[in-house]
Amino acid sequence: MVQVSDAVGPVAGVTVDFSPEGDNPEASATPAHVVTDANGRASTRWRQGQWAGVRYLGAQVGDIVSTAAIAIVGPGPPAKVRAEPDNPHLVTADSARTYLFARVTDQFDNGITGVAVTFVVDSGGGRLTSLGPPDTTVGGAAARAWWLGPLARRNVAHVEAAGLVSPPAVTVGVIGGFTILQGDSQRTRPGKAVPGPIRVQATNADGKLLGPGFPLYFKALSVFGGLDLVDSAITDQTGQATLGMPWVLGPTEGWYRLYAQAEYEGPFTIVSAFALAPRPERIVIRSGGSLRGTAGNFLPARPEVAVLDSSGVPMPDQPIFVETVGPAGEARGFRAQRTDSLGFARIPTWRLSGVPGQNQIKVTTPGLPPAPLLITAVGDSGTDRRFDLTTRFDGVFPLWIAPDLADAGREWEHAVTGDLPDVPVDLAADSDRCHPAVRTTIDDILVFVQVVSMDGPGRATATSRICRYRAGGTIPLIAQIVIDHDDIVALDDRPGGLPIFFRHMLGHALGIGTSWATRPDLADSARARFRGASATSAFNWLRWLPDSDQEPLDWVRLGAEGDWIHWDDTILDVMTGTPTFGSAIGPVSVAALRDLGFTVDDTHRRGESGSPTIGFGRWGDRLWRAPTPPKRRRAPE
Repeated sequence: MVQVSDAVGPVAGVTVDFSPEGDNPEASATPAHVVTDANGRASTRWRQGQWAGVRYLGAQVGDIVSTAAIAIVGPGPPAKVRAEPDNPHLVTADSARTYLFARVTDQFDNGITGVAVTFVVDSGGGRLTSLGPPDTTVGGAAARAWWLGPLARRNVAHVEAAGLVSPPAVTVGVIGGFTILQGDSQRTRPGKAVPGPIRVQATNADGKLLGPGFPLYFKALSVFGGLDLVDSAITDQTGQATLGMPWVLGPTEGWYRLYAQAEYEGPFTIVSAFALAPRPERIVIRSGGSLRGTAGNFLPARPEVAVLDSSGVPMPDQPIFVETVGPAGEARGFRAQRTDSLGFARIPTWRLSGVPGQNQIKVTTPGLPPAPLLITAVGDSGTDRRFDLTTRFDGVFPLWIAPDLADAGREWEHAVTGDLPDVPVDLAADSDRCHPAVRTTIDDILVFVQVVSMDGPGRATATSRICRYRAGGTIPLIAQIVIDHDDIVALDDRPGGLPIFFRHMLGHALGIGTSWATRPDLADSARARFRGASATSAFNWLRWLPDSDQEPLDWVRLGAEGDWIHWDDTILDVMTGTPTFGSAIGPVSVAALRDLGFTVDDTHRRGESGSPTIGFGRWGDRLWRAPTPPKRRRAPE
């Protein structure tokens, strides 16, 4: 309470402003503004803030300022206890010493004097010694000398006071040096992580191994010259720490550095690594390293190779050239061939020698360091020609077409050499009219030929389909050829006549084109490609030109405009959409049958030299289409 007066006496009706002086959180005067009564008096309630000590309350009337009251504020009851080392980083050695301070405070961190404190060593082997009188706090603080343990490890202690226990206080030994145990001088590609782990071991200044729990930091030299944190790690029982994150080197070839150091500015060690730009180092066989095939034939698979760099990683876009070693067989290399985006390349084409025995090719990377790679394949003697293609007419037919059909069948029997198991069948007539009732033993394929009126002259002249496949495979057992009666004479009048026509239709009966739908692994209708390894080898064989800049293909081109059951018209083969006069059963068709599972002989009528291109008609969607109806020369019998 204060009283306001003038020279005469107390003054009533004057406003007194009360306020705590100084900065003391939560200190207040309530009410802060009071009007004096008739006796000139004004009073307020003074609430103390959070801080202990001498505090002042001010009062002001107009320009007159006065100290209204003084209070001595003591701390509250003990609420907190803390333990703090004088220096948290010391060399952990026999003579290392620091000080451990205890501080006891109330809830507002005001120190409390006269509280008994107990100092306790938890780990590390150190000891605490008194600095004088009994350990009681002065202004809330007490201290002891902390002699660290003789071994290099973390030292932990705490204090207790008034029933309270402090969080642990930790002092760690200053790291005196490092040893690189693993991961120095590694090599990898630019922009890649080093392959092996990086492990270091830390010691103190006396050379003693640090114990567990010491934080270490791994920092890489950045492109701007500074150190960027890569990862942190904690030492184990023997002072060792391993980089946990991958260390990714920069984008250019050269040396890179990784610094290992303690959590403060002090000793460090440098781990180095070299970013080596990829260079071709060796050629390896990825598949097809020990193939066998029939002498004089294309192999059933195409060997695949990879060009590896010094890290063992396949390299894309590397030149590849293949040539034959010795006189056995022939491999045709393409000068423009390079490894694909995965670093792989297949042998473009390889035909074995006609004499049984070993064949070898040499794979090189022209102008580059890798040593040549030799690949060996063995040519075996051919099988006996025991394949039987049986044709039967289903219904009435012109007798004069039978010899051409038989001749075409014998040509395919010379191309397909492997005997297939005999299959006894007892079948009723097919509901879809693909074959009549059959009760016989089939060796090796049975083809029914029908001559019927289909759609008049000059339109669809023939169709072929597979009626039944052999069990467990995609090799036909029974097939059908249907010929339009009104177009037989026109077919015979075309250049090449019925011989080429029947060669073509029997090729479909054997599965070329007609079985594509059952072999999506070989035929790609969307891209018009046939991916059979043997047929592709034969296709590249035909495309090859010495010193040409063309590249080998990994597929055979199929017909254009949705005609995916025939070869592209650029291939000289009877199974194109427009076979020409003299078109033979070419190597692509024979090799395709090998891809389908037949045993074949590529040496039969290779068809490697073409005949004059003479229009003969076109097949589309299994149909032979003649462009115009020809004039009849003979009547069908």
